[in-house]
Amino acid sequence: MERPEIDQRFRVIQMVWAALAGGVAVYSIVVWFVVSGRLGTSPMGGSAALDATPAIVLMAAAVSMVVAGVVLRRARSLPQGREAAETVAAYQSHVIVSSAVQEGGGLLGLSVAFLAGQATWALGIGAVTVFALFLTRPDRVELDRLLR
Repeated sequence: MERPEIDQRFRVIQMVWAALAGGVAVYSIVVWFVVSGRLGTSPMGGSAALDATPAIVLMAAAVSMVVAGVVLRRARSLPQGREAAETVAAYQSHVIVSSAVQEGGGLLGLSVAFLAGQATWALGIGAVTVFALFLTRPDRVELDRLLR
């Protein structure tokens, strides 16, 4: 596999990762606008059954971060000496899966915040999820290390 092809595949990984992070950011802002009443009267009134929002959100975030961490650790421990195409494909799969798991945890938390009518939680969950995605963004130096 030639360097230009590796560069192109890495750009695809970055675009997918950016789309996942951007989706969470946009959804958190939409939830905040709707729930906070900035667009008029909020249709969500909250519920006593959803007073457990913080616990649910923290559990979802913790599970998604642990799973994403496990997937990324596996990517970092790929065996040396593999074909370049195989290494890039494995790295791409690991990054996309771990990012999707993180995004899923964030979207779950945002959905719960929406149902509970918690505008502040929506912004907090969105910010924490996007921050966590930035911590695990695709790293070209790491890919180059795996290709050696």
